[in-house]
This record gives sequence, structure tokens and C-alpha cells, in this order.
Amino acid sequence: MLRSINNTILILLLCTLLTSCEEADVETTTDDNTKDYINDSIDGLLEDEPTINTDVNLLYQKSNEIFANPERGFMTYIPAFKDYVSKVMLERRKNNKVTVVHIGYKLGDFLNSDISQDYIDKITLSLDRVRKAGAKVVIRFQYNSSVDGFDASESQILKHIEQLKQVLNNNSDVIAAIEAGFIGAWGEWHGSSSGLDNDSSRKNVLDKLLASVPKNRMVMLRNNGHKRAIYGAKPLAIGEAFSESNKSRTGAHNDCVGASFNDYYTYQPDSIESEKDYLNRDNLYVPQAGETCHVALPYSGCDNLVSDFKRMRWDLLSESFNKDVLKGLVEGGCMDEVKRNLGYRFQLTSAKMETIISNGMFSAQLKLKNVGWGKAFNPRVVEIILRQEGEIKEYVIPLSDDPRMWSPSDTKEYIISISEKLPANIPDGAYKVFLNLPDPEKRLYSRPEYSIRLANMGLWEKSTGFNSLNHTVQIQQH
Repeated sequence: MLRSINNTILILLLCTLLTSCEEADVETTTDDNTKDYINDSIDGLLEDEPTINTDVNLLYQKSNEIFANPERGFMTYIPAFKDYVSKVMLERRKNNKVTVVHIGYKLGDFLNSDISQDYIDKITLSLDRVRKAGAKVVIRFQYNSSVDGFDASESQILKHIEQLKQVLNNNSDVIAAIEAGFIGAWGEWHGSSSGLDNDSSRKNVLDKLLASVPKNRMVMLRNNGHKRAIYGAKPLAIGEAFSESNKSRTGAHNDCVGASFNDYYTYQPDSIESEKDYLNRDNLYVPQAGETCHVALPYSGCDNLVSDFKRMRWDLLSESFNKDVLKGLVEGGCMDEVKRNLGYRFQLTSAKMETIISNGMFSAQLKLKNVGWGKAFNPRVVEIILRQEGEIKEYVIPLSDDPRMWSPSDTKEYIISISEKLPANIPDGAYKVFLNLPDPEKRLYSRPEYSIRLANMGLWEKSTGFNSLNHTVQIQQH
């Protein structure tokens, strides 16, 4: 205040002197140095307090660590209704970084009848065990486990799906994806004893299954030719992605990857490359899962499988089948690469944030990459968390960004631009800043094992599932 008053007095004196000289018509001479000095002096008197640069640029170090993340990576097969699901999945998460269980529900006892309520109750119990383990599940319903087995009629299948609708909706939070199942040998849509190996029956079953689960869940087909037969030859475009149309909710699973030159007729011999090109584009927005069958070098070796996993943007691979093929990946030196890159792998590269907030707005820019082979195919929340230093209280700033659109790329950076109002009644103080990517489902939202961990050094907070941005901001509003 004193400085401001003194500056004002000096300015008035200078102005008075200059005015007096002009009015008296007094000749004045000043050399250039004197003029510069006067001008600099006046500028110095008029300037405000020094401006504080409140922006800081942060760089983040990538991590090559293999760690657990939801809805991606290896999945382990566990027979339905085993009471050890929770125990096994907790162990698999800790020791093998596996977060997805693959369960096949066998409906062979109900070929000509309704599914019993006891069986449906057992499904509910098994899905609850998955939830308790902090895992997700890929489901398949099947009537047999051989090429000589029987499946139900189309009308019976549709009745069964209607019966399963409630249990699927009630437990959709832990469902990563559903394999189309029901038809044919192993539920893989071939070898149907009921004559369902046709596009019409397949479409009817697929439509019914998609209508019986929430629109934010997807169904995977064993053969991409079936999707093209039902929805046309064009893969999904970005404008169709996650639109909740049936086409946008239909993905793929390949249960004989690397078994032969065309993965045991997963691809037609005369259209292998075009079918792989289709999956390369379609799988930007839908899940790709599957398993290996048997050793068939060079197709089941590292070079071919890694190339296919990356090209077809694989998200999930069974660690249960085939053990010999998986052993070969270890011996071939690519197993760690597969573990690391199946599915999404979000890596923060840089951030620009304020150090002082006095206008009630949180503004920042974050840049990240998806360096994995796949994508986040289910909905995901994006939040900034502000935690006051020395306090337990945390404040949430929800963002509108959609991680499902962070497609895999070796070079592309995705930008999260933030300009949001601070939470109401947030007190002044110092706040640590975090990025949170939790599951949006109510029963899972607060569970850290369902939040996405970034592939960076030193950011993950295991107890909360938050990713630290290594930054503290000062809020000064009052």
C-alpha cells in the first residue's frame, strides 16, 4: 500500500513539472539517454507487482513393468460353480497379474427343458465369487464339449437366453464380455446338431443375447465371417464406435490362434489377409479374445503370434490353453512382451498444470499414449482427484473424456484438456493432484483393483487405485 501511494505522488510530480514546462513555453533539451531514463523511470513507477508464472510442465517416465489391470491380459479358465474361484483369482492376480476368469456354463441337462432355478442361482453365486476376487469374467454358455455333442433347438435357445437375462443384467458389472456360445460344438457356432449353422439362426441368437445384456456390454463371435454375414462387409468406423448398435457391440474370439496357416478355418484359405485387415480395423472398438490349440510351428511361434496379436489388436488370451504353445512363447523369449501388451496400456507422457488457482477453475492439459495392442472396450470414468495435504478429504472433478477412444498406436498422443470448475466449498490450501480411471459400476467404483493403472514409474497408489500426477496445486480463492 505504501509503495502504491509513493508511486502515485511521484507520477503526479513528474506530470506537473512536464506540464509547467510546456505551458511556460520553456525550451528543454534532453539527450537520448536522459529520455530513456525518464521513460524507464515512469514505466517502472506504473508497473504492477511482478507477475508469477503459475504454469508448470511435467514429464513422466514410462514403465516396462508387467502389472495387473482390469479387462485385459491373460485370462484363466475355471469350471463353473467351483467354490475356489475367489481363492484362485486372488492368487492369479498377485502372482501372474491375471484379472479375468473364463467360465463356461454347461447347459447340456436342459436341451429340451427350461434351465432350473437351482442352476441359475449357482450362476449368481459364481459371479459373486468373481466379484469378491476383484476380477472380471468372460462367459460362454454351451450345451456340449465335443464335435459330436448336441445343442438345443433355436426356440429352446431363445427361451434359455430369456431365462438368463436377469442374472446377466444383475451381474453385468463383473462381465468383461460374453462369447456368443449356445450353437454347435463347444458353443463355437459350427457343427450344430439342430441345424443352426445358418445366418438366420445365428442372427436370431445373437440379437436375443445382445438384447438380454446391458447395452454397454459386448458379445464376441468365434468367426469374423459371421459378423460380416450379419452386418455387412464394412468394419466399424469411428462414427459407429460405442454407439450401442448391435454391430458396435459385436467383437471376436479366436480359439485356435496359431494352430495352422488359417487358424483352423478361423479364416477362409482364399481370404486370410482381407479378413485380418477387417479385424485390424473392426477391433479398434470391440474386444478380441481367444486361446491357442496346439503347437504348429511356425504359426504357433513367437514371430507369428506376436505379429497377429498386434495386428488384430488382441485384448485377452487364455493362459489355460494350450500349455505347450504358451511354454513355447516363454522359450522363444516373447512371453513378457505378450503379457505386457495384450489389451490397453495407457502411458502418461507429459502434463501442463497450474501451481496456483485463484479463479475457481481447474485447468490442465495431460498427454498420454496407448502403447498396448488392444483397447479399453467397456465404459470407464475419468476423474481428477484433489487431496488436501494433511487431510483425508478428497474432491472429485469429473471429466468427459472416453478412454475407449484411446486406440492403440505406436506414435499417437491423446490429449486430455481440462477447464472445469472447482468443487463447491473446497477450502483454500495445498492439494495433491491425481488421475483416476475407475470402473463406473456402483459396486466396483471405489475398489482400487478395478481402476486402471498407468504404465509409468512411481505414479500408482495401490491403496486407492489413483495415479499420482506428481504435482501439488495451491488453491487461493478467499
